[in-house]
Amino acid sequence: MGKISSREKKSRSIQGTTVIVQNLFGNLPVRRNEWIKNQKKELLKIQSLVHTYCLISTGRRIQLFHHETANNPNPLVSTRGNEEMLDNLLDIYGEKFCKTVEKTNCTVEESGFSISGYVSKLELGCGRASSDRKFLYINNRPVDLPKVCKIIHELYRSNGRKDYPSYILNIQIPTNNYDINLTPDKRKILIHSEKEVLDMIKSHFE
Repeated sequence: MGKISSREKKSRSIQGTTVIVQNLFGNLPVRRNEWIKNQKKELLKIQSLVHTYCLISTGRRIQLFHHETANNPNPLVSTRGNEEMLDNLLDIYGEKFCKTVEKTNCTVEESGFSISGYVSKLELGCGRASSDRKFLYINNRPVDLPKVCKIIHELYRSNGRKDYPSYILNIQIPTNNYDINLTPDKRKILIHSEKEVLDMIKSHFE
């Protein structure tokens, strides 16, 4: 485990939190050499992870910098503290991508479940060659939900599509209806009323 090397108080011109990571795996030469060898690949993974939080984080400005040189002012990822998810999509993926998706939402009042976000349009040219832009959240928390992904992909393909849909979907369910303490990263989740959630998604997108 890493240790905090120092602490000091400084006044900030803007509010917020800055996290600086440097000399990664400095005391683990084997892991450091592996990191250096695969640096570009690992950096892409970091960017993808930051994208996941940028898309769902409205009202918060997020920036990711990679200082390959001493003074590199250009962020790899940057959002503007937008209040709407669509504006976050615009910051991360650009206007061209935003034209390929449409807003979607559904609420089941009896159970307190709801789903909202953006999904690929069924128009020609709106899908993707790979399934690289699929983002699912439970109450704004990034999660892995293979069964939900399968339903969305099957319904999308049932419309005669051979490409992959993009989707950024936030599922809201009561906090006592799921358990996140299954894996250290809390990406795997146990939904107690899973069938109801799956039925809601299937019914909505059919």
